[in-house]
Amino acid sequence: MATRARRPKLETMADIRGEAAKLYRTALAGRMSVRDATALAHLLRVIIETLKAEPAHQGVIVIERPRAFG
Repeated sequence: MATRARRPKLETMADIRGEAAKLYRTALAGRMSVRDATALAHLLRVIIETLKAEPAHQGVIVIERPRAFG
């Protein structure tokens, strides 16, 4: 049976910052290609943008909810 890849918790900016540091150290040590580390770092950036947008999106929902159409 194949081993399961670790799934890091990526719920806060601190979680993502820690994961980025792990990627950097892993690539620097030669345990991961720089290309793979770069691809994963890009995905972390997407997660950061999602986290940044989430509070704004929740605010829009709260603003729109009281309106009744019809």
